[in-house]
Parts: sequence; structure tokens; C-alpha cells
Amino acid sequence: MAGLALSLENKVALITGGSRGIGAATVRLFRQARARVVFSYLQASAQADALASEGGGPDQCVALQQELRTPAHGHTLVSSAVLAFGRLDVLVVNHGIWVAQDAPIAEMAETQWRSTLQVNLDSVFGLVQAAVAQMDRQAPDASGVTGHIVLVSSTAGQRGEANHADYAVTKGAIISLTKSLSSELA
Repeated sequence: MAGLALSLENKVALITGGSRGIGAATVRLFRQARARVVFSYLQASAQADALASEGGGPDQCVALQQELRTPAHGHTLVSSAVLAFGRLDVLVVNHGIWVAQDAPIAEMAETQWRSTLQVNLDSVFGLVQAAVAQMDRQAPDASGVTGHIVLVSSTAGQRGEANHADYAVTKGAIISLTKSLSSELA
């Protein structure tokens, strides 16, 4: 890669679900753009430790193990990110769960439904709420912006997903939340 035109120098980013897949690629991209990065993970501690080390270690890239099921968990993660680097400029909400086994709506367990909504929505509410409050307390950058929020969704939120209604509902809600926030926070 010849280089990245994007510069995030002196910015702090929090990326949820950052230890693997899209999240890990996002962590790498933000580090390449020179942002200091805090990322969360739940279980992939070996991958998280390796990625944090690859990203420059504790002065540049910090991995935090954090369950994300409740608004309080989201608030805790934002507070921990701010504690690590003193501010928050970018929140990328990437975490989520998708149960691999098909579950027709007539057979889906209520526990699966509730669990998916908790991880994919309830924690997002807490993350966004805490991030917006933190960003509002910070001085704006040269362009007058106090922060950026990126919510990762899925095509399942647009077209649905047979036998995975729990997941599709949450991703549709993320799309609606994004639209609401774009009007409210613009």
C-alpha cells in the first residue's frame, strides 16, 4: 500500500469488536492514519494483545476486554477509552452477535432474541450516549467538529434475514439510529 491519504494524527478513536475481522482491519487503518486507538474485545485475548502490540503498544494502541450487553457497559468502555488517552474523537461501533444456527421465528428462543438485542442495541445506546456527552465536553477541532460516530450495520438491516430475525431487527435499528443521529448531531 502506497500510503493513506487520511490523517488522524492527534485523534483518539474507540473501536468496538476490534480484535478480529472488520474490527481488526479498522484498528489497523486508524493506526495507519496515526490515530491513537482503544479497541474492545470479549474473548479473543491473544488476537487483541497481538494487535495492540502491532499497533504500537500502550502509548498508541490499547486493547480493553469489555462485555457489551448493557448501556452501562457502553458507558464504562467510553470512560476507559478517555482514561487511556484523555479524550475521544471517533467512536466506531463495530461489535455485534449473529447466531450461526438458523432459528425460525416460530422456534426462536426468547433468550436468543433478548441476548441479540442487548449486545447489538442496548450497549450501542450506552456507547453513543457516553461518547456524545464526552465529545460535547471537548473543544472542537479547527473545522469546528467535536467528534465523529460510525455505526456499522448490515444489509440484513435493509432486506431482512430469514431465520435470523433477531439480527436483522437490530441492524435495521442501527440504520434508523444513524439517521436520527445525523439529524440531531449535525
